[in-house]
Amino acid sequence: MNIFVKYLAIALVAMAGLASCHTTKPSIQTPADTAVTAASLPERAAAYNQQFKEWNDLVIPFRLKVSGEQSLSVAGRATLVRGKIVQLSVRVLGFEVAKLYLTADYIYAMEKVHNRYVAEPIEKLQKDFPLDINNIQDLLLGRQSRIENGEKAKDATLEVVDAKHWRASYDNLSPFLYSFLFSADNSLERFDGNWAEKKVNVAIDYSDIFETPYGSFPSTARASVKARNRSLNAQLDWNFVSSKWNSGANPQWTTPKGYKRISSDKLVEMLGVN
Repeated sequence: MNIFVKYLAIALVAMAGLASCHTTKPSIQTPADTAVTAASLPERAAAYNQQFKEWNDLVIPFRLKVSGEQSLSVAGRATLVRGKIVQLSVRVLGFEVAKLYLTADYIYAMEKVHNRYVAEPIEKLQKDFPLDINNIQDLLLGRQSRIENGEKAKDATLEVVDAKHWRASYDNLSPFLYSFLFSADNSLERFDGNWAEKKVNVAIDYSDIFETPYGSFPSTARASVKARNRSLNAQLDWNFVSSKWNSGANPQWTTPKGYKRISSDKLVEMLGVN
């Protein structure tokens, strides 16, 4: 997961001080909007999953803040093609200055200030956390997602946290353990991942639920990642008010001519991550 968050910042290295906004509406209320009890957990889990509808593509403005030795604040537009592509395009005055492009097999990034780009197989990401492209999209948008890892994942273990919260936990990737925390109205509030042996800890706090035609998604995700003696904090804000669903978007990657290819690790060093 640390590498996943790291790649979100790769294309954004030399730029700072941009802006966007987001607006929220109340989440869909379910019959489970009452005190959490063990008996209600199956109904809650079913109600959460049933609210989502299939979609093909999404174009949406975003803002990303990364805190490290050097703080970054950038904005742009994301394009997601379900199960195929995640693209983050950073723009200044309407002009693209950096781009991150993920497929099911490869990770690409480029920044146009110093004419540099990255092209690496997604296996590098999957060494630390076996995400596929669907999992990446779900974590970005703030939707519970089972991580299959090449085989059918075990069902979640549901538990009561307190009268206002419940949790769905998974151990199919043991020794990496992960879970999702929900509020009493079945809104996703937090993702936690832990790999004790490697000292990997990931926490993503979700807030500002927005009701869309395809389900209720958080407008804000705040991530804290600690791994390999490094730490990183980031905040991602989505502008669902200006989003476009199923518009036929299908962005393509073209390797820029005359650009210098460098490793993702080299770009991360420039971020000043602790």
